[in-house]
Amino acid sequence: MTQLQAETATQQEVALTMLMLLGDGMIKDATACFAKEFRFQDLGIGLEFNDRERLGEFFQKSRELYPDSSMQTDKILVSGDYAVTEWTLRATLTEPFYGGLSRRVPISLHGASVVRIENGKITDWTDYYDGLTSRRTYFGRALRGMGRTLNRRRPTAGGENQISAERGVTATRKPVQK
Repeated sequence: MTQLQAETATQQEVALTMLMLLGDGMIKDATACFAKEFRFQDLGIGLEFNDRERLGEFFQKSRELYPDSSMQTDKILVSGDYAVTEWTLRATLTEPFYGGLSRRVPISLHGASVVRIENGKITDWTDYYDGLTSRRTYFGRALRGMGRTLNRRRPTAGGENQISAERGVTATRKPVQK
């Protein structure tokens, strides 16, 4: 095996090991895969962590709220210090229903993670997926359970709905013409 092949295998193993540990509920071991100085970003819900304890709390809360969740790695690509994984997250959402009943709705969320690995440790992990879908389903509810505030909708002078994210990114949606 060449040095390049060995480095590629290592990058892939580190990323997949963290996902496997997280899936098995071994949160402390999963967060130990991160370097002392790291950044974990979830761009779908606008979260960023650089503290292992807080990251572990987020992983634990997500697991508590959705114990049946599972993440399947669909593809992985390694280039230099980076590993890119394409994944599918599946869970069941319990939501209120008519007459005080509740119903269980299966959800599926597709996304990708870009992971930078240095010296066998994760230094940067960024998740990309459809944030609007996630706010209505899996991660949005996990965040509300942690007491976080996400995006706020404000009507503008033109009757448009403006969505303003915490990071200052703004998108405006025009009302539908009838």
